[in-house]
Amino acid sequence: MIRKIPVSACALSLACIAVPTAPAAADEIWGIDASTDSLYVMDTDTGAVLRTLPRVHPDTTRFQTPISMAIRPSDGAIFIKNNSPAIDDGLAIVDPVTGLATHIGGDLIDGSIAFDDAGTLYGVNNFSQLVTIDPATGDMTVLGGSVLPRLFGLDYNSADGFLYGITGSIGSAPELLRIDPATGRTLETLAVSPAPTTSAVPGSLLFDSSGALLASDLARNLYEIDPTTGAVSNVRSAEAGPQGMGLMIGACYADCDESGELDFFDFLCFQNEFAAQTPYADCDGSGQHDFFDFLCFQNEFAAGCP
Repeated sequence: MIRKIPVSACALSLACIAVPTAPAAADEIWGIDASTDSLYVMDTDTGAVLRTLPRVHPDTTRFQTPISMAIRPSDGAIFIKNNSPAIDDGLAIVDPVTGLATHIGGDLIDGSIAFDDAGTLYGVNNFSQLVTIDPATGDMTVLGGSVLPRLFGLDYNSADGFLYGITGSIGSAPELLRIDPATGRTLETLAVSPAPTTSAVPGSLLFDSSGALLASDLARNLYEIDPTTGAVSNVRSAEAGPQGMGLMIGACYADCDESGELDFFDFLCFQNEFAAQTPYADCDGSGQHDFFDFLCFQNEFAAGCP
């Protein structure tokens, strides 16, 4: 994980907050918003935004078009594919505490990116071929196979070992592709029906920890797709939410010290974050650091982690 916070003296007392026993329960769904150029965390049931981080660069002329994201399973590192300006085109890594992006390279990456369970990063190059990407440099290796349509979302399905991508254009229904990650060949194409909105271009695709396939679109909808039929169900409106250009399972918010366990040390860690007034400590996304952030963190802790 990127965030490592030492346990030290706390600025506020926890005496008034009972530390609950943590169950193993919920996903953290992170995304990248193309309209605000920032990271956010979304509620998978309602599409509501739970937390928003500051813009990925304080200079508004930098990192203007983030179009996809992927989270490395081994350490929770967040990667985005950015389109413009030229200095930021390609792969970047984003700090999940500050939200700030650092450019890596790979300006010929074109479209969505996704990690498999083993940590291999996949994407599409500017010749519409499936590639593997070196996360350290952005360099690509072509896998060959089918010439792919433009993909607006890509993710790996642990259940069958294939990549799934989603296409789309304004006024037409998207299609779901099942892709062999070993060869780059498209094995199956399914119509996504009914399309949640007739004019919305898909933004991202995600298999959550339960195996459900979720998709977002630029009309700010979140919905579920049956990967075997393409049928849409469980449409959830994000309404005032982000333009979901990326959705991925992220680091569990309540595991503040990233020990892999939820315990009292996570509360001490959160107090340190709060004392430092970090974006992470604004748990309720109000823009203020106050006692309600402690109540919010307690709720996150009680909800548990995957």
